[in-house]
Amino acid sequence: MPGQRKRKAQKRREADALSARVAAGHWERRFETQDHDELRAYVAELARSGVRPDDTRIDMLCGRLVQPTWYVVSVLVPGPRPGPGPDC
Repeated sequence: MPGQRKRKAQKRREADALSARVAAGHWERRFETQDHDELRAYVAELARSGVRPDDTRIDMLCGRLVQPTWYVVSVLVPGPRPGPGPDC
């Protein structure tokens, strides 16, 4: 297929760049909800504010019969994770 090697190489470069950014930064939890519509609205607001989709992680904590399902939105923040405060 024409261009397949170029597309694979481009995907590999993008994946390597994302891995490097994740290794250099940390995920910061920004939002939690049980409502899927609230989740969609918050993610849309993040996109409007300029946060790249690659820098957004959505975790779905699956509930069962007793516990509800939770959605957690985290954003990739550049730099090392801050250590514990002086009073810890």
